[in-house]
Amino acid sequence: MDSTTAARWKRREFRNEAVDESDRPKYLLLLGDLDGLSLELQQVLSTDAFVGRLAFSTKEGYEAYCAKVLKWEAVATQCQTHPRVLFYTARDGTRATDIAYEVLMGPSFETFRERQPKDFPHADLREIIDERGASTEHWLNCVAQPKPSVMLSLSHGLGSGWKSPEQQRTLQGALLLPDKRRLLTGMDLVSRPFLPGGIWFCLACYSAGTPGRSSYEPWLQQLRDVDLDAARVLEAGVPHEGAQPFIAALPQAALANPDGPLAVIGHVDLAWTSTFSDQGNLAHSRFLGVLRTLVEGRRVGNALHTLLRFFSEGIVELTALYKQEEQALAAGRKSTVDPMIRAGLWLLCQDLSNYVLLGDPAVRLPGAAAK
Repeated sequence: MDSTTAARWKRREFRNEAVDESDRPKYLLLLGDLDGLSLELQQVLSTDAFVGRLAFSTKEGYEAYCAKVLKWEAVATQCQTHPRVLFYTARDGTRATDIAYEVLMGPSFETFRERQPKDFPHADLREIIDERGASTEHWLNCVAQPKPSVMLSLSHGLGSGWKSPEQQRTLQGALLLPDKRRLLTGMDLVSRPFLPGGIWFCLACYSAGTPGRSSYEPWLQQLRDVDLDAARVLEAGVPHEGAQPFIAALPQAALANPDGPLAVIGHVDLAWTSTFSDQGNLAHSRFLGVLRTLVEGRRVGNALHTLLRFFSEGIVELTALYKQEEQALAAGRKSTVDPMIRAGLWLLCQDLSNYVLLGDPAVRLPGAAAK
């Protein structure tokens, strides 16, 4: 389904008037890859439901994930440890990660630390800044500890350079670490302990998957002759119409790993700094709200919704600008809508909608106080 078909299906089937509202499920789990159940369907359903997805290449992956969830559910009430909140930044010297640290990771950590005595007095708060690989092993050792943790990680996700479709499926979305351009791939997380029983918010391009066509391709094509960055991104390669969409190997491996996380929030397509830098103004609270919700013991589907609600907010404002422009044209006046502001809102909405949840939306951090 494309977005239009998915919206019509939701209105006709999921919102069927014959079903009482109290019988309509709030938590939805999609089973299968993006070529079977489209990204657009997940996005449309996520506007007012808590939606997750599981996509493994073998039935053993599903079995391992289910066993892990049941194991942590059984011990959750006996878990006496206080949750850890980890902020990991791969500062590799690129402009994108420098900006993201300055407007997202740094302010988020400082805000969380300021609020900790009042709101999260028992949380174990840690920041790991990985520069030139000096802290890569420290980070990997830290996330291997068997203590339920919420982690927000920031890095680049590998997005091009494939020799075959098989290699693309294996490597696209792998994390680029500063340790001599080291990659963290799905193969690295098959068996090594990595955030056991935790929840991972992975901020990187393609960290959740690759779409059939990039949301930004038409926009980049229009800008390529006047914007060097747009031309560079197009030349590096973005998914074009007709490409096979898929869930990334990295989160698949992490979720199938018995000593891996219970859920991964990641991005499908290119990820942009505009989501946490609102036209030059700090907007890190959008992401901080996800972490706060998880530490408070709420379910991960609910936590992602604290971010996706800003998509609805952006759509309302974008619609108002289009209405204002149409009214001016109908009255024979020149539109006063700033095209840069409108373009920024469009980019924000696209970027927000591409954050998706992989895993059961009903899981929550073991040991956190349930609300």
